[in-house]
Amino acid sequence: MSAAPTDAATAAAVSEAVSRLFLDKLGKGPVHAETFVNGDVVLTLMRDVFTVAERSLIADGREDSVLTTRMLWQHATEDMFKDAVGEATGRPVLTVVSGYQLNDETATEVFVLEAAENA
Repeated sequence: MSAAPTDAATAAAVSEAVSRLFLDKLGKGPVHAETFVNGDVVLTLMRDVFTVAERSLIADGREDSVLTTRMLWQHATEDMFKDAVGEATGRPVLTVVSGYQLNDETATEVFVLEAAENA
């Protein structure tokens, strides 16, 4: 029987899974991704996430278009994120909350896992 993954191993697997989804579905993954695991909450922090087209829109003052498109994309791919993070953590994902900060090209994905005693 294999040992349960450590938080560090789980965090690395989540970072890889989330980065891969960004790359595969948006055409650009984050330059840096780091994941933190704390109980039933998993947070992935990503830097340098926007595409060349999105950067052009931001420079042109169309931040609203970038944020709207990103949020629509997140809703459309939410089940993929839940599945990928659920596989990486070994626990079902109940909720995904996405956030973007345009000024410093930072994005976050927060995953709320099913309580460990229920998984």
